[in-house]
Amino acid sequence: MNKKNIYNYAGACLLLLLFFNPAVAQLRIDSLVNQLGEKYPQEKIYLHLDKTYYNAGETIWFKAYLTADDLIAPLSKTVYAELIDEKGNILQKKMMPVYEAGAASNFDVPENAENTRLFIRAYTAWMLNFDAELLYLKPVQIIGAASKLKKTGVPATYTLSLFAEGGDLVEGINCRMAFKATDQAGIPFFISGNIVSGTGKKITTFTTAHDGMGYFFITPLAGEKYKAVWKDKKGLLHETILPGAKKETVALSINNSPNLLQFTLKRPENIDAAFTTFTVVAQMQHQMMYSAKINMSVKKEITATIPTDIFGDGILQFTVFNAANIPVAERLAFINNNHYYFITDLHAVEKNITKHGHNTLQIDAGDTLLTNLSIAVTDAGINPATGNEENIFSYLLLTSDLKGYVYNPAYYFSGEADSVKQHVDLVMMTNGWRRFKWEELLAKRWPKLIFSPDNYLTVSGSIYGVSKTQLVGKDLTGIIKTKSKASDFISIPVNENGLFKLTGIYLFDTARLYYQINN
Repeated sequence: MNKKNIYNYAGACLLLLLFFNPAVAQLRIDSLVNQLGEKYPQEKIYLHLDKTYYNAGETIWFKAYLTADDLIAPLSKTVYAELIDEKGNILQKKMMPVYEAGAASNFDVPENAENTRLFIRAYTAWMLNFDAELLYLKPVQIIGAASKLKKTGVPATYTLSLFAEGGDLVEGINCRMAFKATDQAGIPFFISGNIVSGTGKKITTFTTAHDGMGYFFITPLAGEKYKAVWKDKKGLLHETILPGAKKETVALSINNSPNLLQFTLKRPENIDAAFTTFTVVAQMQHQMMYSAKINMSVKKEITATIPTDIFGDGILQFTVFNAANIPVAERLAFINNNHYYFITDLHAVEKNITKHGHNTLQIDAGDTLLTNLSIAVTDAGINPATGNEENIFSYLLLTSDLKGYVYNPAYYFSGEADSVKQHVDLVMMTNGWRRFKWEELLAKRWPKLIFSPDNYLTVSGSIYGVSKTQLVGKDLTGIIKTKSKASDFISIPVNENGLFKLTGIYLFDTARLYYQINN
């Protein structure tokens, strides 16, 4: 069963029967999400670099991996990569053909680059149709002599950010409030403090659970104001105001466990009848996974469970709409069914640790599995682990779909312990979705498509100074020369207006094209 059929099956089977009527499910929202997925598939690129740090004059080797809607079926046949300095100047640019969802190239670090950061930006032409923040951007640290290290005089600042589960605190409802404590560089720090009322009465306490993140519960009262009182790493006292609570809305909470996702909706007492009918939808990678209509005119609280064992891996966007199709609550949940990896065995067939010694490594991936792999072998003493690591799983499945900075994202794919799953749920509560906005989708403000997916490289041009009569039956005869292979002879048809075009050219090296009109 292919991915689309699985999603359609899931959407058909997961409508709840107890409180929900499938016949009145919001087909319009379903249809718009499906249109978005069919017409505007989202490509992602991840770059595997050979090292963490580089010296001036060294070569940055990299391998690019391309997916479309998290499937190894990319639309584009060409990947572009740029080496950029801290001022935004493009120092080098590479165009690479995509082969089996992969591409490879390299950059030479400028000789005068030292004690600075460069950036590698990677994208396809199709990705330029969407938000520029969705392009792959990787900082690369260029090191130098220790005596020349730059010292910055930027003072340390500390911030506490608060996030109500579902988006808003609701009057009279026990709500979960997540938080994240970071410094000016986005590095998390441990924090603890108190939540107090406007009169200074202590309501509850809060403490970091993982990497500056955690949560607490609070039942906000109408008209009351609350604040978090906490100390930074220097011991200085701070106050952060909690967002105000709303009444004409609904509180959303989610409990994400293996193979099951349980959601709860709670509404305040004496709410207007117009705010008792809701639509719940869940989508992943522009595929509708769940849809239900909910009537809460009688019940103040509804809990339901969704099986997730047949879902794909990645972020599930769970949204609640009111009767006017306005989103009033949203929560992200990470579904991890471990479909994204496979087991490999690494063998050192020939091992020689002497200088310039010859080594042979063998990777076994199973006799029926088609793979496209890359491996980097470096000196651990020169390129140690940084404590803030990223990998292909954490980027393609997690951070590429989130707003905000995620510290050490590779950690969330380090194992299947319950603690790791609880910690990734904190990331879901403290970061927002960024692939699209519901308001724009419901208004049918579709992305403007300026660029089409590349079919490898294209050569096109015009011939001038020759009459139409002279062009009859003429072709361009060309020779493509590269350093890595023998010359290729090509023939390019010319139309009566002197226009010619050749598409689908893929090259793995810098090339020169020589051409002339035949005869």
